[in-house]
Amino acid sequence: MSYKQLFRKPVYALIAVVLAVMLLPVTAFAADTWTQKQIRAHEIANMARSLNLPEDNPIIVEAKRLWHEDYGVSSDTQNEPPAYTDDDATMLAKIIYSEGRGIPSDTEKACLVWVVLNRVDAGYGNTIAEVAAAPAQFGYRASAPVWDNLLLISHDVLSRWQKEKNGETEVGRVLPKDYLWYSGDGVHNYFRNSYKGGTRWDYSLPTPYES
Repeated sequence: MSYKQLFRKPVYALIAVVLAVMLLPVTAFAADTWTQKQIRAHEIANMARSLNLPEDNPIIVEAKRLWHEDYGVSSDTQNEPPAYTDDDATMLAKIIYSEGRGIPSDTEKACLVWVVLNRVDAGYGNTIAEVAAAPAQFGYRASAPVWDNLLLISHDVLSRWQKEKNGETEVGRVLPKDYLWYSGDGVHNYFRNSYKGGTRWDYSLPTPYES
């Protein structure tokens, strides 16, 4: 065994201890907002990966568990074929950036994602990407930045949509399936169930995003 190999083991052990200490406060976020908890777990997992720790390292495994815990994804659901990809989540996060990054309510931001998914379910396109990138619809820009907090919302809504496709009924929707349109005034977006007129959504469903 080389000198470098001998040296690497204690260094990795020390790294694991440091990351474990960082992970401890994440488990205490139960009374905090879901985004804070997930962002912290996401950062720690990525830090571990940047140090070439394997995916089965306990630090990464625990960070993933905390991530999925807030999504409410069961182990059975995780084993189902995915209805979406990471690229889909990124596209939707870019739509939130373009259409709602200044809106303080995560529930309103999540509704933007649900509109896209509602249109997919209604047959407006064969894929999320096709619907999201449709001209003059959602303000999607490939060059838009991807903010971590917006990507978390995107992934969260997609995971709930996945559970719905797997047959679950109470998945934490914040927008009904027939709401396919919205307009904004620069401060809020207003969701409706008809292209013209219709009923404006009143946010009467329970939301998992606001404390």
